[in-house]
Amino acid sequence: MTGEVQSAPEPMPRTALLGIGYVEAKLSDFVGTTGYERRLDDPTGFLAVSADFRGDGRVDQARVLRNTERGVAYVVVVTLREKIDTYVVKSMPLSEADNIGIRGAAPAKPNLVAAGLTIFALDGTSAETFDLVNDDFARRNSQ
Repeated sequence: MTGEVQSAPEPMPRTALLGIGYVEAKLSDFVGTTGYERRLDDPTGFLAVSADFRGDGRVDQARVLRNTERGVAYVVVVTLREKIDTYVVKSMPLSEADNIGIRGAAPAKPNLVAAGLTIFALDGTSAETFDLVNDDFARRNSQ
């Protein structure tokens, strides 16, 4: 499974963010938005990815989380090892989340096994890929 991206994500472990008002974004949250039709092209609505982001052979979870009370959305990666680690890869105003999706990316280099995470605009205007580097997610093109 190393470096491989799964199409049907496993359940996300309970994180502190879920305890303070953030919820996993779901397709129905985006009905009526300009990107909704594009979301129908993916079984998860481009809102969830299961992949090995650490390169250790274990499946990790990436999700789009929303907090309507705070008006913010996060793209997070959750890894479960001896403890749950939650990485906020990107934060944005809730309205910007209407046009973003996530998908797994091939490893940054042929000799690496960890998958990357691509955050992209559903309208095709932008995309950026992140990799776990030194225990934090860094933009691939800035390495």
